[in-house]
Formats: sequence, structure tokens, C-alpha cells
Amino acid sequence: MRPDRIISIFATSLLALTASSCMIDDQYSDTTSSLESMVITEEERLSIEQNLEKLKNTRECNYCDLRQVNLKQMDFSKANLFAVDLRQANLEGTNFSGANLGGADFREAIMTGTILDGADLSVAVLRELNLQKVSMKEATLIKTSLSDASMQGVNLENADLTGAGLYKTNLSRAVMTGATLEEASLYETNFEKATLNGARFDKATLKKTNFRGAKLNKASFSDTNLHGFFEGTELNGANFEGANFEGAATTFYLRFTGAKLKGANLKGAKFIDAIFFRADLTEADLTGANLSEGEFFQTDLTDATLVQATLSNAQFIGANLERADLTGANLEGVSLEKKGYTYSGATFRNAILKDAILKGANLKGAILEGADLGGAILEGANLNGADLRGTNLPFNLMDATFKGATPGTVNRIKLFRKL
Repeated sequence: MRPDRIISIFATSLLALTASSCMIDDQYSDTTSSLESMVITEEERLSIEQNLEKLKNTRECNYCDLRQVNLKQMDFSKANLFAVDLRQANLEGTNFSGANLGGADFREAIMTGTILDGADLSVAVLRELNLQKVSMKEATLIKTSLSDASMQGVNLENADLTGAGLYKTNLSRAVMTGATLEEASLYETNFEKATLNGARFDKATLKKTNFRGAKLNKASFSDTNLHGFFEGTELNGANFEGANFEGAATTFYLRFTGAKLKGANLKGAKFIDAIFFRADLTEADLTGANLSEGEFFQTDLTDATLVQATLSNAQFIGANLERADLTGANLEGVSLEKKGYTYSGATFRNAILKDAILKGANLKGAILEGADLGGAILEGANLNGADLRGTNLPFNLMDATFKGATPGTVNRIKLFRKL
């Protein structure tokens, strides 16, 4: 490793200690940082000119004052500019690719077309800037302040934004494939229609975050507190293991194809008309969640908790609900059709299953105590050993089997004929 890089890493860690204490104020306050009144003395101007000359000659100027300089269209790729002060500088079209800009201050700089690909911007200050035409592919932005920045359509492919402050940052339509946002602060961040396939949000803090129409295929949200808007979002193959969706805002048309949601907390989440094709929801907590109209094709819900959940008109064709708890859930009009898949041992106590399609469903040993199955289709269903105490059963029980079942209180005559 280059000696200057070792020094910069050490210096960055020192800067992070001071920056972390002020980042909270940066991310959660509405105070402006206008520098219009910044006045540079003649002595400071002379020093800035000397610093600029040094930079041009040596491509290195650590801790330098370069306020208000004109670096338009200049090439400083791989330059060493650690903790440089570039406030109100003209950086239009400037090439900083691969440069060390850790701890740099860019406030009120002009950055139209600035190239920062592969640059190290750890702990740098880029808040409230217009960065719409900036390229930051593979840039390092660890604990960087980007709050209130306009970054629509910016290229951040494979960039590292670990711990970055993105309070109210606009990243709509940004290209962030493979980006790392672990432990980032994403309060009211706008990712609408952004491309975030393969991005990592593990342990990030999300609050009112906007993911409407974004592509998050194979993204990771492990151990993340999720509170945001996901309408029309693609989440195919995403990893939400241990994620917390509790109280997530109403969302429509979510696609969780192949998503990993094992042990995820989705209490009270509202995912209407969502697709969970071949998703893993084992041990997930969906207590009180609204998943009506959802498609759970070949979804694994083993040991999932769906107490008081709203699942009306949802389809569970080929799903595995073994030992799932659906106590008090609303499954009116739901489809659990298809043989060969198991709902055995599932708890449907006091659940509403009116008009549900349970053709050929394996409900062996299921607890249906007090459930309302009025108008449900149970043709060919396996209810052997099921608990049907107080259950309201439909009149049509053709080919259903009830061997060892605890009888219900309704349609008792037809039920006993099947025992």
C-alpha cells in the first residue's frame, strides 16, 4: 500500500471522530450553511494562490485552503488532496478520479460534470450541493455528509457509502448497482426509480425513505429497520433476514420473488397485492399485517406468525404453512388449493376462511378451532387429525377426509360420515 494512503487512512479515522459528533446535527437539522458572506483577505488570497501552484506542480496539497479557486476542466486524477478546503470552488468538469479527497469540504462548490470515479471522499462534506451530473462510480464515501444534496441520476455503481449521512438527499433515478449503504442514515432519502440491484442496506436506518418504483433485486436489508414507501418496487431475490418492517407505510404491487425474509419483522406492515413467489418467510412475524390480494406461490411460511393478519383474497397455491400461526387472521376468499403442499399443524384458530378455496389442501393436524369456513371449498382436502371444535364448516365436504379430527359444531352429520 502506498505510504500516502496509509497516512490518509490514519488521518481519516481521526477526522471521523470529530465528524461523527457533528453528523447528527448535519443530518437532522434544517439549518442552512450559506457561505455568501465568506470574505477572503488579501493574505489568504496569496496563500490560496501558492497552494494552487503547489497542487499543479506536485499534484498534492493536504489540508490546503483552495476556497473559490477555478479548477474548471483541470485534471487532478489520483492527486492527494486530503482535508482540502474547496468551498465555493469552480470544479466544473474537473477530473478527480482516483484522488484522495478524504475530509474535503465542498460546500457551495460548482460541480457540474465533476468526475469522482474511484475517489476517496470519506468524511467529506458535500451537503446541499447540486451533484446531478457528477460521476461517482466506485467512489469511497464512508461517513460522507451528503444531506440535502441533489443527486438525481448520479452514477454511484459499486460506491461505498457505509455510514454516510443522506438526510433528505434526492437520489431519484440514480444508478447504484452494487453500492454499499450499510449503517447509512436514510431519513427521508429519495430513491424513487433508482437502480439499486445488489445494493447492501444492512443495519441502515430508514425513516420515510422513498423506494417507489426502484429496482432492488438481490439487495440486502439484513438487520435493518425499514420504514418507507415501496410501491411498485422490484425486490426479487432480496435478503431481508432479520429486517424490521414494523408499521411500514401502505405499499402496493411489491415483488418479493425469491426474497429471503427469514425471521423478518413485518408487524403491521401493509403490503397490498404483493408477490412473494418462492420467497422465504420462515419464522417471519406478520402479526396484524395487511397482505390482502397477495400472491404466495410456493412461498415458505413455516413457523411464520400471521396472527390477526389480513389475507383476504390472497393466493397460497403451493405454499408451505406448516406450523404457521394464523389465529384470528382474515382469509376470506383465500386460495390454498393444490395437493402435495402442506398446511399441516398450522393454527387457524378463530380465523375467517369464508369462501376460501381449500381444494386438495393438506390441513392434517391443523387447528381450526372456532374458524369460520362458511362457503369454503374443501373438496378432497385432508383434515385428518384437525381440531374443528366450534368450526363453522361448509355444506360441501365432497371427498374431504376427517380421520381422527375433532368434530365441529356445525354440519356435524355430514362431518361424521367422513370420520
